[in-house]
Amino acid sequence: MTTDPVTDTLHLRRLGWAGVEIGLGDTLLLIDPLENVAPLAPVMGPPRRPLPPVDAPAGTHALITHVHPDHYDRELIARLALSGTIGCHSPTASALAEDGITAEAQELGEPRRVGGLTVTPVASLDWRGSDCDQVAWVVDGAGGRIIHCGTPCGTATGGRSPATTARSTWRSCPSTA
Repeated sequence: MTTDPVTDTLHLRRLGWAGVEIGLGDTLLLIDPLENVAPLAPVMGPPRRPLPPVDAPAGTHALITHVHPDHYDRELIARLALSGTIGCHSPTASALAEDGITAEAQELGEPRRVGGLTVTPVASLDWRGSDCDQVAWVVDGAGGRIIHCGTPCGTATGGRSPATTARSTWRSCPSTA
């Protein structure tokens, strides 16, 4: 794996729902990737259009903001765990272990290197408060910083559609690191 902080470019692509793909050099990182919508159907009904499949070659890494089924696709994460790392907030690791997934558990503010990227979980709340062990992920690399907030506080009651909510869950900004 090679990255050159001077010449490599941080690539960002929106996936379905709240998912984001981040690439730097040979490193591919997904945050909250979602393909399997079956667990959402009883609550939300079928999607209006199919989610695109997630292109995840061997060695793709993933981060999970929280284990609600619209952010944690058990089948996809289990597939990614076969050849890449899965990062989560420490209190979430036991839920992943119950699904047979070994995760790289991190405490709030604890950075970890994933290829040329540095990933750090920070505090975040969804519309219910702190009962879901949600985190936001700060991803630094190649002089850039991306912040993915999971389900930001207020999105469920703000009158916004899920599509608007998904677009608002991540931001890209210059790195100060």
